Amino acid sequence: MKKLLALLLALVMVLPLALAACDNGNGGLPAGTQGSGGEQTNKPAKDTDDNDEPDGPYVYKPNAEAQYSGMVGIGSQGSSAEIKSIAVQNREDKVDLFESDFNAADPFADWTFAGGDNSAFAVTDPATFTEAAEDGDETEGDAETTAEAPESKATSADKVLTVSKDAKGVMGYFGDPNWNYIRFTVKMRLLEEEGDGFALYFCIKDDKNYKELVVGTDDNQYVVVNEVVDGSKTEIASQLDRLHVASAEYEDYMAMTISFEKDSINVIVNGVELFHLYAKEKEVENPLYGGVGLGRWATGVSYDNFVVKRNEDGKVLYKNDFENVKSLEDDFTPGNYGLGGWPTMADWLDDWVVVDDDKDHGKVLSMTNKTPEDAGIVVTESFANTDWTDITIDVDARIDIPNEGWLLIFNAKDASNSAFWNVGGWGNTCTCFQTVDNGVKSGQINNYESKYESDRWYHFTLVVTESIVYAYCDGYLMSIYEAA
Repeated sequence: MKKLLALLLALVMVLPLALAACDNGNGGLPAGTQGSGGEQTNKPAKDTDDNDEPDGPYVYKPNAEAQYSGMVGIGSQGSSAEIKSIAVQNREDKVDLFESDFNAADPFADWTFAGGDNSAFAVTDPATFTEAAEDGDETEGDAETTAEAPESKATSADKVLTVSKDAKGVMGYFGDPNWNYIRFTVKMRLLEEEGDGFALYFCIKDDKNYKELVVGTDDNQYVVVNEVVDGSKTEIASQLDRLHVASAEYEDYMAMTISFEKDSINVIVNGVELFHLYAKEKEVENPLYGGVGLGRWATGVSYDNFVVKRNEDGKVLYKNDFENVKSLEDDFTPGNYGLGGWPTMADWLDDWVVVDDDKDHGKVLSMTNKTPEDAGIVVTESFANTDWTDITIDVDARIDIPNEGWLLIFNAKDASNSAFWNVGGWGNTCTCFQTVDNGVKSGQINNYESKYESDRWYHFTLVVTESIVYAYCDGYLMSIYEAA
């Protein structure tokens, strides 16, 4: 009995000490960790074993090899937006350097505001999307999806950050100027169709020197990247908003990510890379230059407005709208190129022909049948021509007889050494790069799923530098190839 009483007494004495150890003044969270309202957290992104916990508070160390650094932030450029969450992760050790879901008492405790105050940055309930009748229609029926005002009743207890268009020009930012090799992710949606856009700021040195990703510019048509130096803004890159980032009818939040690589910056939306910025040229043993051409695999196709320019000065190296029928025989050479060929000149001129097309394209270059299945032609003067270095290739293309797609040839040194972008291959299910080395064709390089429509014109662009190729379809960056 005495032993039992002694045991109970020991428990009574130890219990308060255990409870006090759990309550460190931070809601029971581990020491060095704060809540999720907009604070620098410095905590591992994944749970770790207790034995692996580092001694003392986390200390951020910049990556010595990373070239781009700075603070990050957000702001309106004339459009209202709703932010669900913000996170910054150190890619080196997967530690969350900052995270916020705006449920803390003071979500802006670590923020700085430039261009105005934070009066138009408000923590609210999420906007609800209601079905509003069309103008002049007072009866129930077909409806148009619109977002109610931010102060509308929410269906969730979670809070969001609503940035009003009244905050145009106000930049809210946070972090460490030395942050590099990080991933900055904002889950957001715009609340209106009209406006001049909403910005994610990155590489911030101060309020006069930074870079910005702006969605919803030019009547919500474009996504743009700008660089601001000493207050002067310059556009770096832009493209049509193919993912409808700026659509207020898009009810789901879009995950906008700025990924700081060691020598470049990637802009990614819902897993789709929109921009690959500042990628430096690498010294390669076999630089990309020379032969440029057109081809196809087991498909009837048409081409028009074929242009090759030098990037340095914009000089046109070759241009053909195929209005001159004789240019086909004068300018191109058929051959194997790892794709296939024809026994004689007469044979290939029976298959590749210039024909009259619609009013918008006039005469076009057309491959009239699906055999031979692998067929290509190269601009004769471009073969192994070092003047055709650091170039941009543009062409309009259409599928006429379905099966697969197009082959856009580059880096052709001779008939047995070349490379090409295979667009719509494998039964119009896949697009990839392929190379041909001494007549041996590679497998798929940087492949992705794709499907292209027949009887529709597409515009393809290949920006070919000495070590990198950027491939675009209708102005959208689709893939990147880096030379070995």
